[in-house]
Amino acid sequence: MERTNNIFPTLSLLALATALFISILIEALPAGFLLLISEDLSVTEAQAGQLVTLYALGSLLSAIPLTIATQSWNRKKLLIIVILGFGITNFMTAYFLSFTLILIARFLAGVFAGLLWAMVAGYATRMVSDDKKGRAITIVMLGVPIALSIGIPLGTSIGQLVGWRLTFHIITIVSLLLVIFICLKLPNLAALEATKKNSIFSVLSIPYLKSILAINFIFAFGHNIFYTYISPYLQLSGNEENVDIVLFIFGVSSIISITIVGIFIDNYLRKLIILSLSFFAISGLLFYAFDNFYWLILISIVIWGLSFGGGATLFQTASAKITGESADIAQSLLVSLWNLAIAGGGFCGGVLLNIFDAEVLPMIMCVLLTLALCIVLCAGKLGVENTSGDDKVSK
Repeated sequence: MERTNNIFPTLSLLALATALFISILIEALPAGFLLLISEDLSVTEAQAGQLVTLYALGSLLSAIPLTIATQSWNRKKLLIIVILGFGITNFMTAYFLSFTLILIARFLAGVFAGLLWAMVAGYATRMVSDDKKGRAITIVMLGVPIALSIGIPLGTSIGQLVGWRLTFHIITIVSLLLVIFICLKLPNLAALEATKKNSIFSVLSIPYLKSILAINFIFAFGHNIFYTYISPYLQLSGNEENVDIVLFIFGVSSIISITIVGIFIDNYLRKLIILSLSFFAISGLLFYAFDNFYWLILISIVIWGLSFGGGATLFQTASAKITGESADIAQSLLVSLWNLAIAGGGFCGGVLLNIFDAEVLPMIMCVLLTLALCIVLCAGKLGVENTSGDDKVSK
């Protein structure tokens, strides 16, 4: 059913946030386990990094076709299938001894994640009135920085203490508990109507959307070239054992970032995008310059987290305002490009790591984010422009 009263569905939105929490957790955890996984499975760190790549590839390939194919499905039942899929694939990851079979499990987990990310924003906004949609999306997106700040460091610590496989077993249990909550508490939203205006080609023809998609891709690509291989980078200063601390600081900074974005996004969208890209590029430069100074690395981590945390929300909001009723398909395009960037970042980072030292990775990140910033600054072609002192997304 659709929204039937004015009660804000906080618990239901938190359930969606938890789903994103699980998605981000299982996506990024291998980055904190590279050394453990490589030793356990007798593979190189670059090969272990492909666990992130295969997850992203699954999301990339599934988001658009599955979003279109499941438009006639009941949204609650579809969400339950997705979360059950997380539980099953994480059990496979924890149980299998073969690196090849684990790669397959990671790919399947990514397939479910792609569908989740394509549908979750629409699910959230259909539960609230128009004037509360921004607030609803902000609550749902909190699952991302909480995963980065608490889930991943905690999971990394558990993995270092008792083995990385136990962490994935715990995620399996959490997924099953979430399924029970969804069955009991979430509203039973009807299927989406598939209309002509929701075709991919008509959405891509909407002015400014291609520019938003391009910046979204560069942002995620630059981030994952470095983030996936944060452990080898910390080895340069002899602090690879502090990866859980580094990821915790990054996550806390991301929570602060998304909180700030949630407060100012309606009036200052373009300015926030510019600030995000600027600080992102600066953090990459600092990582490159001070790779042997742990405390300066921690400062750079804070800047990195502040620039990254609200990024997905900024791009989703810009896309939603530009595309209007076609936001669901636009969201699947964003998800596909974001995960293409994760896959590409993980792969290219692995190639660079095999050729150069890890210190080159943050410099590549800096160059890419500078390119994204130039796209924003050179013209108002993103569809975000100043009006009466404020920022808005124009059509």
